[in-house]
Amino acid sequence: LRLVIVLLFTPGLVPAQAPPSGFDAEGYDSHVELSWQPVSDPNALGYQVFRSVDGGQSFQQLVALGPGNDGYLDWTGDEGANLTRHY
Repeated sequence: LRLVIVLLFTPGLVPAQAPPSGFDAEGYDSHVELSWQPVSDPNALGYQVFRSVDGGQSFQQLVALGPGNDGYLDWTGDEGANLTRHY
């Protein structure tokens, strides 16, 4: 998996921590469950999660989440299909 989670910080402040760690993705019939360890930096504003359906050539933003989030469910809508997703 390619992870593209963008950590957002308050403008003008230098990020004090690395991006989230412990990323995991579990695929199911009609969704992918993404999870990670949230960062503890008080300046973090949240996360942006991106997905690619073309082998990582391009990514589209799925969602912007607040700083307390540690996961996201990506509903593919393609129940039972064998799909490749990059996050």
